[in-house]
Amino acid sequence: MKTAMPLSTRAAIFAILAAACVVFLPSIGYQFTNWDDDIYVVNNPAIRQLSPGSVALLFRPTAEYMYHPLTMVTYSIDWQAGGGTAWTFHATNILLHLLNVVLVFFLLKKLSMPDGMAIFITAVFALHPLQVESVAWISARKELLYAFFYLASLAAYLRSTEKKSPWFYATALFLFACALFSKPTAVTLPAAIILIELWKSKKVGARSLYKLIPFLIGTAAYSLFFLKSQSNGALPPLKYYSLFQQLLLFFYQVAFYIVKAVFPVNLSSCYAYPQLAGHGLPWTYYAAPFLLALVVIPLWLLRKRPVDLFAGLIFYVVALSPVLQVIPFNNASLVADRYCYLPILGIALFLYQLFELVESRISVHAPETPIPKALPEAVFVLCLFVISLGRVGVWKNSVTLFDDVIEKNDRINIAYGNRANARIQAGNFAGALEDCVKLLGLDPGNAKAFYNKGNAESGLERYREAVNDYSRSIALGYLPASVFYNRGTAYYHLGFVDSALADYRLSHTREDRFADAPYSIGYIILHDRKDPLASLSYFDAALAINPDHTEAMYQKAIAEYSLRLLVSAMSDLAAAVGKQPELKSDSMVTRINSSIDSVNVTAARLTELIDKAPGKVQYLEMRRALFITLGDSTRASLDQKIAAQYSSKHARP
Repeated sequence: MKTAMPLSTRAAIFAILAAACVVFLPSIGYQFTNWDDDIYVVNNPAIRQLSPGSVALLFRPTAEYMYHPLTMVTYSIDWQAGGGTAWTFHATNILLHLLNVVLVFFLLKKLSMPDGMAIFITAVFALHPLQVESVAWISARKELLYAFFYLASLAAYLRSTEKKSPWFYATALFLFACALFSKPTAVTLPAAIILIELWKSKKVGARSLYKLIPFLIGTAAYSLFFLKSQSNGALPPLKYYSLFQQLLLFFYQVAFYIVKAVFPVNLSSCYAYPQLAGHGLPWTYYAAPFLLALVVIPLWLLRKRPVDLFAGLIFYVVALSPVLQVIPFNNASLVADRYCYLPILGIALFLYQLFELVESRISVHAPETPIPKALPEAVFVLCLFVISLGRVGVWKNSVTLFDDVIEKNDRINIAYGNRANARIQAGNFAGALEDCVKLLGLDPGNAKAFYNKGNAESGLERYREAVNDYSRSIALGYLPASVFYNRGTAYYHLGFVDSALADYRLSHTREDRFADAPYSIGYIILHDRKDPLASLSYFDAALAINPDHTEAMYQKAIAEYSLRLLVSAMSDLAAAVGKQPELKSDSMVTRINSSIDSVNVTAARLTELIDKAPGKVQYLEMRRALFITLGDSTRASLDQKIAAQYSSKHARP
């Protein structure tokens, strides 16, 4: 017979969930960042539609980002739900985290953990500052989603062992597959099942190993598929270090998250690989193995039940193992807060047992100084809550994010590049220029830094310097459509129309889905080449790419007005006004309306003359031309027919 959960335990869980909401709900108002959010969401056409066909495309491997198709499907759902606004993505992240908190608690209770232990571990998981990155960063959705399916799969597996149910076992396998398609680090789930069996019964029987076979097959098959699909020939950063140095980096990574879990200070979204001073690493990397030994050896000597005491650390290492670079992979950071999202459960278990061990030793050796039960754990969780409240604000936007990175480490190249880009978007061109200069001081051959510098110079209206920077960027191999387009714009401001047109054409050639390029070509042909008829095809091309391109609608209306296609001009101008209401007061609206009124008045006068002199062919031809101007092809054709009849009737034999 199951016992009801004590009221105090329920209250504690609700308090944890409420505290998590207090920490993370402000992120609903945060913006997209230019730290992968642009790749996964903002500029990703693959998520703009939600249909069986578009979902199937998301399951195809791509070189643009890591393979996690189910995560991409959730982005597509969020895009449809919120029309591409950031708040829906943030809200989904928060919801997933809260669901994971609930799953963690009930999974721990299924493992027969005491309430105090389960509550502490759940609180650490919910509120630790290391978790902020995974929840507040839209592009870290894969951590939340894989953890959700991972935990749900473990719960279903435990249920299948309790009930001897093949349905729960099949559900566990299905959820495991979902976890793999959310993030490949879910491959550790079979090892987690083994640890759970050891925790429950201190042994793993033959039946348990037999049941693991499908999970192990899935792990092996998915690992091979992932490694093959993501191989792009690039050299992982770890390859620049010797084998001994790579071993030190391994110990450093293991120690890093333990230290940050206990002392969550100086957290950052980007931690640089260590610089090789001479031929050696900084001293902290040599100290990492000794730090781990100082943690493990004394506790081993004090052990009573080593499996219980070290189960947390073992789970931590197992869950973290895919990102420990045993198999080197390309990544901007050696370590990352988000990597600890699920592994932190193991550290929390270890910390709880460590607190209990210290409390028991104090009670034995200093009974006159009793410590209130669970006081150290409560104080620790409260400190985590306060630090997380401050940490979450770092993710407000790209500038605040990279301000924080640079404050922690002023030699991380990508931070200056991304902050420069964000400052350009915000109109802070002087600040962006400073970032580009700093980045080029660290990396003089950085092609993208010259591109951003050109953008900053253009924003400051220093177009000659901008042209030089764009040209340097192109010479160094940075060749997106935007670099040619932006250089073309700088040329145009300098009065070099031919050079501008050439660059706009290059931009259009490199990216035929870039609407601004044909628009700008049309603009030059209309205003500088004075050829409105030729410009129309370019404005049409821009609108075919982006039907909401207001400037293309407006300039097309000007071209049509020049060609006396007044009705078409008014139609396109009306479409532009619908997208940009302030254009209602534009003088072009008045001019087109005045022209249409004038044509109507002239047509009315001609009609009076034709009524008086029906056989006057020249009046019919003049009225026909006016009808064409008004877009009235029916009446224009009728006038042409009547004129032809009169001409043939009065023609000489």
